[in-house]
Amino acid sequence: MTNFARADVRIESTRASVSPDGSHKVVVDHVMPVMEGEADRYSGKMVVRVVDADGTTTLRRPVETSQISVIQTPKWLSPQVAACYYNIKKNAAGTLFVDLSVGGVLQVECVAPARKRAATGKIEALLTNLEVIAYGAQSERVSNVTRNGASVFPLVLKPLPVMDNAPLPLEAFQEVVDALKAWHDFLKAKNVTTWQREVASESFSPDEKHLAVLGCVEGKPVLFIAPLGAASANEGLAKTKMIKLDESIEVNCARDLRTPSSDEATEEDPPSSEGEFGGYRFTTAWKDSQSVEVIKETFETEDQALQKVPYLEVNLAGEMKKLPRAAVPNPANAGSETEPKAKTPASNQSVAPADSY
Repeated sequence: MTNFARADVRIESTRASVSPDGSHKVVVDHVMPVMEGEADRYSGKMVVRVVDADGTTTLRRPVETSQISVIQTPKWLSPQVAACYYNIKKNAAGTLFVDLSVGGVLQVECVAPARKRAATGKIEALLTNLEVIAYGAQSERVSNVTRNGASVFPLVLKPLPVMDNAPLPLEAFQEVVDALKAWHDFLKAKNVTTWQREVASESFSPDEKHLAVLGCVEGKPVLFIAPLGAASANEGLAKTKMIKLDESIEVNCARDLRTPSSDEATEEDPPSSEGEFGGYRFTTAWKDSQSVEVIKETFETEDQALQKVPYLEVNLAGEMKKLPRAAVPNPANAGSETEPKAKTPASNQSVAPADSY
């Protein structure tokens, strides 16, 4: 490793990796802020640099993750694509792909805990979380729903290989790129410019043939219903339905647009508070294999059971009907009814992308 430092930051660089034709070198810098004389060795900040044969830097792309324990020297997978493996923590790792053909960087992060299969007794790693970040003319983050070790929405992928101290292979890179393009084509066909998935709102049909997940399109609530087990991303998204919901379904992105900033908030219109109890969220639950309900989960107190109130029912054809519902009783005032404050789950926003990825 090559070390060099400034007063407020320390940088450790991987060895330069030369392309097969000798035209480019790739280096990944680990950028570690220095606090009280100590460098943060687990800093998640990196910089990907590409230098041509004349010594000119042709690409410099800052990237970031939650933390880093190890960064390996990049490897060239083809004359145009290099890959760099980094370890985040136990069961979590990432690969940085550098694509000279588009001058972009693709970051793929996987969480894959090891589990023992009851049927075979073998220890296998099963993908439980997949994040894909594309850096090009503009950056795009896609947080995915996984099922049985594969990404099923919005990126439809076969199970990816386990990153066992090595970057993902070229085939995995191409599959992710193809899945991203299929998702971009889906958004373009629907005239979508911004979208957002509501994290932890997904559910799966009893026959394991469909998933449902809430989200926003242009800041308005929607329900996605997508098939499971599609042979390709294009096939899966061709059968995916995007259903507009009325604004009584308060998904996080729509509420964020209505909440004033701290500078704009007044006593009459304060920002909504968050908390595990005394709040609510909307999610999905399948009624049967043909229809899914959009439900409101209310969190009152630690001693009370979670209350679930169905609002809408949607079938696989996209037909929707409103369901009769009762207001949630306020335990502090017997006989009265109240609407609790909104619980704000984490969410991931993405912008309809440029053509590079």
